[in-house]
Amino acid sequence: MRVIIAGAGEVGRGVAAALREERRQVALIDPDPEAINESQSLDCLLVTGDALSRDSLLRAGINDAEIMVLCTNNDEVNLLGCAFAKRVYSEQVGDRATRGLTTIAKIRDPTLLDKNRGAGPLERWTRADHIVCASDDIVKQLAAGLLAPSVEEILPLGDNAWIAVAEVMPNSALIGKTTGEVSDWIVNIPSVYAIRSADAKGALVNGSEVIQEGDMLCFVARSTEEFMTITTGAGLQDPEWPEDPNIAIFGATQFGTTLASHYLGEGAEVVVIEPDLDAANELVGSRIGNSKRLDVIHGDPQDGDLLRELSIATHDAAIAALADDNLN
Repeated sequence: MRVIIAGAGEVGRGVAAALREERRQVALIDPDPEAINESQSLDCLLVTGDALSRDSLLRAGINDAEIMVLCTNNDEVNLLGCAFAKRVYSEQVGDRATRGLTTIAKIRDPTLLDKNRGAGPLERWTRADHIVCASDDIVKQLAAGLLAPSVEEILPLGDNAWIAVAEVMPNSALIGKTTGEVSDWIVNIPSVYAIRSADAKGALVNGSEVIQEGDMLCFVARSTEEFMTITTGAGLQDPEWPEDPNIAIFGATQFGTTLASHYLGEGAEVVVIEPDLDAANELVGSRIGNSKRLDVIHGDPQDGDLLRELSIATHDAAIAALADDNLN
């Protein structure tokens, strides 16, 4: 199976490396020679070119590709690239329906998925089979993690389902019980789907495994409300998350704006501190800018006097979403 990846950034190289570990044929396209040079160690076909270039796709082997992943830094290129790749593929193999090629587009702007913006479902006109919005998933994962900070890992599965991994503490009521008995001892706790002992590899459970201190248990929760039963069962303790929290967000970046939108939708009081005046004004003029529960402040998130004036210590969470990782 040949997979073509457009975009040799961190995401593209990561996907390529994972596929090469599975011995898949991979072609990586990027117009930046430096990015191509940094990808030399991946042992895949490297093409210096554009995702919207017919020549680049032909050199990458579009005629025998099964998957095309578009993960450049430009959402529009990624979306248009799906339709373009299918057009070129169709011309090469004579498959007008392009059933043999699956296209995946990564986007950063979650508002593009809004069906009320007039473009209709993106999948219909972009011919993208799958559209992945990383920032949206990260926001959900971060927000869920704040509900149960003692849980080792929380991953969204969609439809409000979650994978939650928790370590069994010495005071856990589950110690000595089998994985098939957990619901008999903790009311409403989700089922355990996998277990990893301290001295063994992880494995799917069959119900007979005896739970010991230090084991890592993998649960599948059907809502965030089940996080508390997971932490209780594992012997962990988290502070109770308020129903209407106060959230401080540093940065009116795309990620910060998505965070603000999420928490406003949850009924939270949100303050956003943005050092760039234009970015602050843009947030004020956005679709969430007229919310009475949103306060946008032009200022420096590292200004101690400003933070004290805002009573930052009384906020339930402060999240850094600035464009500069060092400042975060």
